[in-house]
Amino acid sequence: LDLMGLEAVELVRERIERFNIDCDLRWGYCDLATRQRHLAGFAEEAVHLANLGYRHEVKLVAREDIHSVVGSDRYIGGMIDMGSGHLHPLNLALGEARAAASLGVALFEQSRVVHIDYGDRLQVTTAHGRVSADYLVIGCNAYLNDLNPELGGKVLPAGSYILATEVLEKRLRQRLLPQNMAVCDQNVALDYYRLSADGRLLFGGACNYSGRDPRDIKAFMLPKLLRVFPELADTAIEFQWGGMIGIGANRLPQIGRLPEQPNVFYAQAYSGHGLNATHMAGKLVAEAIKGESRGFDLFGCVPHMTFPGGPALRSPLLALGMLWYRFKDLF
Repeated sequence: LDLMGLEAVELVRERIERFNIDCDLRWGYCDLATRQRHLAGFAEEAVHLANLGYRHEVKLVAREDIHSVVGSDRYIGGMIDMGSGHLHPLNLALGEARAAASLGVALFEQSRVVHIDYGDRLQVTTAHGRVSADYLVIGCNAYLNDLNPELGGKVLPAGSYILATEVLEKRLRQRLLPQNMAVCDQNVALDYYRLSADGRLLFGGACNYSGRDPRDIKAFMLPKLLRVFPELADTAIEFQWGGMIGIGANRLPQIGRLPEQPNVFYAQAYSGHGLNATHMAGKLVAEAIKGESRGFDLFGCVPHMTFPGGPALRSPLLALGMLWYRFKDLF
């Protein structure tokens, strides 16, 4: 599974190069530590990657050097990974949609599925029509709702939100993120941020497990941003948005086929790592449909528990449990 995680990044790289997708790809990423145990984890991870034969630069960053990566006093060290990076995810998705269409794939937006009739010949009903198919892939993730209760019980939606500042002057950008890396801390309610190609700070996080969006994303997120960069107190916030990520109980992607319906495949629960993991999931499902299922079967062997509490109590119970882990982040 570790090697598949590395391969997933290469799939994204190859897809962008093959179809010449303009999505502002930049290499360079840094995990950030706020506790000594995070630093110990980075040291173990660096050894683990070396043992896997990882070919990209991985470097531990000491406290006295952390300002070379991020201009904040909040962190006590980090780990740089030059085999990871950041990009414009919407432009990647649009570029891949164009590539798929050029290969003969028919795409239908605004076609919400309302019902599935299972069988040897599958029938999928939308609000405006019906589709028949020999194979079906359910990839709704956090937006599955009640379409398939069996899968829905294994993935929970968690809100993640982003603020985008006004375009920052070059000197300020260079002070905040001198190497233009994407960064992320290690807390349960984590912060992740990077610079956009046009010079804005994109600051995300929160991971709200209640299943409900905040009324005011800016009011919800701005205190978190200012804890990292207090000098941005007078900087305008020009955009704010959010959405649901799919969380599984063991934080591993759920890739498989329905037990009693071998022509129905599913992929979900990327737990915040969807950009890379979805590419790997697509590759594995495509191989399984063609009868080449070695990697697919590996994921299929991983057990995934159903969250307790039923549809009404799953999210509140998870939110309560995550409060304990957020409390642990304080120590």
